[in-house]
Amino acid sequence: MWTRGGCHVGIWHKLQWIVGVVCLVLLGGVQDSSAQQMLENPKDGSFQSGISIISGWVCSAQRVQIKVDTAIIDAVYGAPRGDTQEVCKDTNNGFSVQVNWNELNEGTHTVALCVDGVCGSSVSVVVTSYGPSFLRGFDGLAIVACTNNLSPAFPTSTVFTWQESLQNWTIGLTPTCTEVSSLCAAPLPDPAGRRLCADLLNCCRTQ
Repeated sequence: MWTRGGCHVGIWHKLQWIVGVVCLVLLGGVQDSSAQQMLENPKDGSFQSGISIISGWVCSAQRVQIKVDTAIIDAVYGAPRGDTQEVCKDTNNGFSVQVNWNELNEGTHTVALCVDGVCGSSVSVVVTSYGPSFLRGFDGLAIVACTNNLSPAFPTSTVFTWQESLQNWTIGLTPTCTEVSSLCAAPLPDPAGRRLCADLLNCCRTQ
């Protein structure tokens, strides 16, 4: 069944739900923190994909771990964090854990900070992926987003490139319309370049 301008009904409901989550994040959400420790990333209600870092700080601990759903992962602890000097009276308080979100099922998951075996309150994150735990063969692929036409608008359009090592899209270019006009004035030899130019010029025409 297809509804709402061609969107599958299931996708439409997911988009409505995403808008609700984005509003929650913009309103602040809930951060697991206390006077002596804080889980800074990820934020409650945030979207997670690809490979990223769970991070924060703890003033004093023998062991720092992260709990993702029911799995416990040891964190690297003791990284310099100058911003914790006032609270902790020292600076070697940062922790981090690298996580591949693609290894989790799509949907809502929980993350909690555990200090010396005691886990604090959890935050909820929404995981989205392309399916495989590690997608190969697309490194350098580029797409255009008309971020200059959003409300509020970004200063320029955006070219996103796929970075295989992060399993995610990263910002490759942020060209102004003047730069786009100059770059795309002459026909480009390769089809991928012509497609990007066509998309960028379209972003500038609709600005």
